[in-house]
Amino acid sequence: MKKVESICNAIGHSIKLVGTGQDITEQRHMDDKQRQHGERSERLAKEMAIIAEIGQIIGSTPDIDKVYERFATETKKLIPFDRLSVSLNNPHEYTQTVAYVSGIDIPGRRQGDTFLMEGTINETIMRTRTSLIIPSANIDDMADRLPGLISITQGKYPHP
Repeated sequence: MKKVESICNAIGHSIKLVGTGQDITEQRHMDDKQRQHGERSERLAKEMAIIAEIGQIIGSTPDIDKVYERFATETKKLIPFDRLSVSLNNPHEYTQTVAYVSGIDIPGRRQGDTFLMEGTINETIMRTRTSLIIPSANIDDMADRLPGLISITQGKYPHP
């Protein structure tokens, strides 16, 4: 902030300028941080609203197919995906059955298909007890690490 005053003589001519200044860099930095915090808070509030909606969806109906479809719709608002599938694991037989699919069709991984869990994402998730998101750009790398991921498609995974 700058403030400048003019000092005049008896006949009104300016004879001196007196000024003060203030560095507002810190204030601008704080304003930017506050704006960014506000944007993050707003985004988080939207995400929490979607998560609450997902929770409502899950408990809303005994028709699981309707639950899955609405779940996929709400989830896509948070996490863009090419394919979302829900599988039921049978650890005693070391198999999994696809209960629901939204997105890209993969033969052998359609709703109702059952297959061995070895080398699959589900095996990794069960072993590590963590979630796993696979970026589309890394599908070939993931296939090397998880051969069951696309072994059924024999390398013919449709890239978007």
